Parts: sequence; structure tokens; C-alpha cells
Amino acid sequence: DNTQNNYGQHEVHNFLATRGAHSISLRMLMCASVVTSCKELPCENSMLHDIAQDIIFSMAERSLGGSGTGYTNARIDSHLAVSTILYLPIKVAFKAYERCLPSAMSGRDFERVIALANIGQRAAGATCEFDETLSVTNCWKKQTNLLSQCKRLALKAYWWRVLKYFDVSFDPSAFDNADKKESEKNILLLISDLIVNSSRIIRSATTVQMLAADFAKAFELKSDLPVQKHIEFLLTWPETCHAKDLRHSLKSCEMAVKHLLGQLNSGLVRSSVLRRCLVAAEEKDNSGKDFERYSMLLSMYHRELHGIHSMKSKESSVHKYALEQEIERIDRRQDALAILSAYFRERKLDERPLFQRCFQPLPSDLKPNDTNAGGNFVGVLGIIAEDQKDLFDPLLPLVPYLKKDPSRATSALAPMCISLGLPSGFIHARALVHRILIAKALNGSLPPFESEVHPTIKKLRIANDGTELAEWCSSQYDEDSTQRFLCLEVALNLAIKASTFAEQALRTHRNFQNRTKMKEDEKKCLERVERLTLAKSSLSDVITVKRMIKDEIGADNLPIISTLLFKVVEKARFQNCSKNRMEGLTPEKLVEKLLVEGSLLTAELSLDPSVPF
Repeated sequence: DNTQNNYGQHEVHNFLATRGAHSISLRMLMCASVVTSCKELPCENSMLHDIAQDIIFSMAERSLGGSGTGYTNARIDSHLAVSTILYLPIKVAFKAYERCLPSAMSGRDFERVIALANIGQRAAGATCEFDETLSVTNCWKKQTNLLSQCKRLALKAYWWRVLKYFDVSFDPSAFDNADKKESEKNILLLISDLIVNSSRIIRSATTVQMLAADFAKAFELKSDLPVQKHIEFLLTWPETCHAKDLRHSLKSCEMAVKHLLGQLNSGLVRSSVLRRCLVAAEEKDNSGKDFERYSMLLSMYHRELHGIHSMKSKESSVHKYALEQEIERIDRRQDALAILSAYFRERKLDERPLFQRCFQPLPSDLKPNDTNAGGNFVGVLGIIAEDQKDLFDPLLPLVPYLKKDPSRATSALAPMCISLGLPSGFIHARALVHRILIAKALNGSLPPFESEVHPTIKKLRIANDGTELAEWCSSQYDEDSTQRFLCLEVALNLAIKASTFAEQALRTHRNFQNRTKMKEDEKKCLERVERLTLAKSSLSDVITVKRMIKDEIGADNLPIISTLLFKVVEKARFQNCSKNRMEGLTPEKLVEKLLVEGSLLTAELSLDPSVPF
């Protein structure tokens, strides 16, 4: 039995030795002997008392991880430190304690800062549930400020250690900003960085959210703020290739976002977060080509908007008109995105257009907007002049595809006009404009009027747009060609129609607040009718004269005669040209000019022996 007991005690001793019991007992015996010796010294022996106190001070400083020469790499012995500093006078103990803390802070050794803060708490009266060897009676009295400061320091040091682990840049002094709003702002920025960096290491969105929520709770921020920041992160476009980044899996990302949205009780808060994500996404070019992720974001935001609009509470009726405008903007984006996704579904991201550039940015605030949203859009021709650079062109991202494959792209993307806030037929018109420009740049043949130009003009529902396109097309054809005349004829008919509409609108809306603009529009329509009438009439006379000359000369005469006579016609036609526009030339004046120029040419040719005249 004695042998078994000895064996059992030996095993217990070995177990305790491996757990540090022996070193703890030695430290406690040393501390107890020093403290006992100090207490047993007679009060009149001050020198011995000072020596003993110096020994305890050195032991306290050493157990706190420091020395008289400054910071060392010695480990902190928390148990011994608490025991020794409590037997020192409080001012002397503070001196030993304060000498070790600055070096730990400057070295960003947050493990050491946590240990020192915990020592301060225990010395000031804090107890630990698993170690009650120190009673409150053995601690410093009336040190509530020290206790609260040490608790605060321990809390901050813990999170500093976490931030350092996840490689988040921060300034420890920012946590002590006197301005509460500025301090909350700084901590909120750190929450965003903590979510971003921790998501590269932790794949579980729930774990990342718990980490961010604990950080916000520790510094008394609202509980919904880390949720909002996490949603904003998940709905950003991943720019790095971290394997654990949840954003690379669209399905997992969507599930995580929906779970986080469920933690926000207010529909207004949910819609506000999603709107910020959408605004941020539209500011980045790389986001516009990821149609699938864009569609997910639009769908979530659209659902929240409809939820707010259908609510009967007061908060849903504050900006009812603004909600309807916002829902319309999102509806149009979803419709346009569906068309683009169908056309580009088999293409890579790099081959897709920047979708967000097809729309003007969302308003900064969700407020009613009574202004004319289409007032700064380009016309049917697009941006063809320098003074139009400031206008918004929703078709600009689609131009490369209209140039590359005009027939297929035009037919597939034509339904986008309504979604983009453009009148029907604009995409067909833009494709035609670029075809003509490319043909002229390459000295090729222009599209024929009857089979391509006229059908495109008829697709435009607004007479003014058709007039503008037809007049521009006429200017691209040869000056005296039949194609040019046909374009002018169509342009004039549409201009008369547009002028009639403008006049009727002015009569109907007599009390309309924008009556001045309507008068200006009517004036422009009348001026266009006058200009096109003169151009068509002049071109008609020239074509008629040339045809008559050609018929009279016949096919048997020399070609040079026809060329010379046509030059006479051109010279007579443009003799009345001014700097900016050609004045109207009546038939009588044309005949007079033809006779004069013809006589001059006859006289010149009669003196030229090289011309068989």
C-alpha cells in the first residue's frame, strides 16, 4: 500500500510539475519571504526598511516585464506582479507600473499591454471568477478611476491585437478622441477594414459578422452599423483573387446578403444600404460588365422599394412620389440589363459594354425630382460636335457594337430605347449615322435612301427627330444627287408636321408655365421649315436644269460639253452663297445667272484652240 501511495504521489508531483506548479510555489515562497521580512523589520530601522522596499520594487518592476534601464523582453509574471505591487506604497507602485506601459504601447506589443491592464485591474480591486486568492480587502482602496481606465485599456488592447492580426492599419490614439462623433467615425472605418481583411482569411460570413458585431459593441456603436458595412462589402465587386473571399461565389454571396438584410428591422434602412451599394457600383467601371452581379443588386433593391411603397405606415408615405420615381429608374435598369444579358450572355466580361454608363447617375438623395430628366440628352444623331460634349449619350457604350455588327446588334438592342429613356428608333438611327460616317471615311458608297435610310427615318416616332436625321443624311450625299433631294423632301414633310404639332401644343397649353420654351420651339420649327423649303426648291431647280441640259445635248455630243455646262450651272447656283447659308435662288434669277455665265464661258472657249467649240 505504501508503495502504491508513493507511486501515486510521484505521479501527482510529475503532473503538477509539468503544469508549472513548482515554479509558482517558488515565486510565492520568495514573495512571501520578502514581504514577511519587510513586515518583521522594526520601524526604527529605516535603512533596512528602505532596502527591503527597494528589493520589492525591483521585483515588482521585473515581474512587470521591465527594468531600471527601460523596456526589456522579459515575460510578465502577472501573479507575482500583483502580489508585489500591492505591498508597495501606492505612489511607488504606480511608478513601477507606469514605467513599463509606454514602451509596450510604443512597441505595439498589445499582448503585453493586455497583461499590464489586467494587472492594474486586479490591483485596483477586480476579481476573477477562477482565481479568488486576492480579496477586495487586500487591494488598493478608492481606485475606481484606475479600475475603469485599466478595463478600458484592456478592452482596447484586445481589439488592437485583433486588428493587428488581420493587418488593419489603425492609430491607437484615435480611440481616445475627445470628439465622440469623430471617434465613432474612425471606429466605423475600422469596422469596414476589419470586415474586408477578415473575409480574406475567414470564409464564413456569419463568423465575420460576429467579429464585426463584437467590435462595434465593445465601443458602443449601434448594432446595425456592422451589418450595413458587411452588406456594403459583400455587394462590392471583388478586385482580388483571395480564395476565401465569399464574393467570388455569387450564390453564396446572395445568401449571405439576404441573411444580413434580415437582421435589419427597418425597410428604409435596408433600402438605404442597397442604394448606397448601387451608387458605389455605378461609380466603378469594372462593375458595369458583371451583369449577373448587377442584376442581383438591382433585384434586391427593387424588392425593398416595393416593400416600402406598399406599406401603410407613415414612413412609406413621406416621399411617395420620390419612391415612384426611384422604382421607375430601377425598372428601366432591369429591363435594359435583361436585353443586354440576352445579347451578351455568351461573351466574356471584357467583351461586354459598361452597363452603368447607359444611365445617368442616381440622385444623391431619394427626394422628389420635378426637373426634366431628359433635358440634357443628346439628339438622334449623338455627339457629332464639340459643343455637345457635355450632353449625356446613353447609347455611347453601345456604339462599338453598332459599328462592328450593325444589323444584328440593331435588331437585338432596339427594344432598349424605352428603357434608356429614348424615343423608339434611336438605336436604328444611331447605327445608320455611324454606317454613313464610316462609309465617307473610307470613300465608300453610302446606304441607299429607299432601302435603308427612309425605313430608318420612319422608325422614329417623333417628327423632330426624323427631320434632324433626314436633313443630316441629305448633307452627306452628293450635292446634286437624287438621294439628297429625296432626303430633303422627307425632311421638309416631317418639319411641317413638327411645326404643326408645336403650334397646336402652344394653343392647347395657354396657361402652361413653360410657355416661353414652347414659343422658342415653335420658332425653331418654322425656321427649319423655311430652310428646308429653300434647300429643296434650289436643289429641285438645279436637278431640273441639269436634266434638261442632258436631254437637249443628247448622247451624241462630247462629254466635255456636258461637263462644261454643268459647271456653268454650279457657278450660277453658288454665286449667291453667303458665309453661313445659301440664299434662295428664284427660277428667274437662276435663268439670268445661267445666261450670264453661259455667255462668259462661250467667250472663253471660243478663244481656246484646244477646245472643239
